[in-house]
Amino acid sequence: MKRLLTILILILTFQTPSQANDIRDFQVEGMSVGDSMLDFLSEEKIKDNIQDFYKNNEFIPVWIEGSYFKSTMYEKIEFNYKNGDKNYVIYNVSGLTFPKNINDCHEKQIEILNDLDEMFADVKGIQKMNIEKYRHTIDKSGKSTFTRGGLIFDTGGAITVDCNDFSNEVESKDEMYISIDTKEFTKFLNSDPY
Repeated sequence: MKRLLTILILILTFQTPSQANDIRDFQVEGMSVGDSMLDFLSEEKIKDNIQDFYKNNEFIPVWIEGSYFKSTMYEKIEFNYKNGDKNYVIYNVSGLTFPKNINDCHEKQIEILNDLDEMFADVKGIQKMNIEKYRHTIDKSGKSTFTRGGLIFDTGGAITVDCNDFSNEVESKDEMYISIDTKEFTKFLNSDPY
């Protein structure tokens, strides 16, 4: 349990739980929503790593290898910024890993969410999001699913832990995401962007 707590603290750093009631207090590898990606990456690096998996272009996803940031926690870091934003302000930052199997992902997801619940049990303005299973809309066959749980902040935004279980219909490995999302990006995700 102590090892998991240490990992979680490295994953999500913040001032103190009693002060961490704003989503911007949380970071993945030192980066948070509201920061400019230009503080961490060159514009060329951003443009070279743009992904194309949304059906509309309100937000632009960027995937960078975790090793670029010397991350020992994540295999990839994902950012999302608004299309046309020359300052590349971060609306979402996520750490990704690729579990060996989806059951390992689900076990780790439960551990992380339990630790988050314990750490924030006495903090006001945060609501728990229980783990729920959804069909992943990126897979038109309907065979891919994801589970999501996390914390929702009254001031807007969320911290979520997802396990994406992709079917053979999708050319992607199963993923575990630990995400920090602004209220606006959460709304975008809920609009079925895939």
